[in-house]
Amino acid sequence: MIFINEYKHFAEYYQSAIDKLIENKYSCIDKKIRFLDKYSYSQYANFNENSPFACSPTISISGECPIGYDIELIVQLKLSEDEQYAMLLHEIGHFVYSSDPLDELGKEKFCDNVDSSISESAQELAVYIGIIRDYKGDLRQKYEYWSKTQNNGMSS
Repeated sequence: MIFINEYKHFAEYYQSAIDKLIENKYSCIDKKIRFLDKYSYSQYANFNENSPFACSPTISISGECPIGYDIELIVQLKLSEDEQYAMLLHEIGHFVYSSDPLDELGKEKFCDNVDSSISESAQELAVYIGIIRDYKGDLRQKYEYWSKTQNNGMSS
C-alpha cells in the first residue's frame, strides 16, 4: 500500500506496520491511497455527515483510492491524534478485506481487527469504535456525551 500524500504523519507512523500486515496476510493488496478533504472526496462518493472519515474501496481516481476526512467534524468532536489514527487504520481495513464475502457488520468487525492488529492504542479504540457503531455510527454522540460529562463534573 502506497500513500500518495500525508495526513498528520499517518503514513510515516504506520506504513511499515501496514506493509507487514499486508505482506503476511494479504499479499494481493497494492493500493495507492490519497487523503482528500470532505469536499474533494464528495465529488466522487457520498460522505456520511456523522463520520469524520470515509472510504470506498471500489472507487479509483486515476489509479488512486481516496480516503476522505471531515476536518470540521474532527475538530468539533475533539478527536485526538490517536483516535484519528485508529479510525484511519479502520478505513485501511476496508481496502484490505476487499474480496472477503462478509456482511456489513462482519466487514466492520474485520476492519476493527485490522486497526487493532497494527496499533496497541487502536486495540482500545477499536472497542470504542464498535460501541459507537452500536449507536448507529453517530460519532456526534461522543461529543454530546463528553460535553455532558464535563458539565456534570464542573457542577459537582
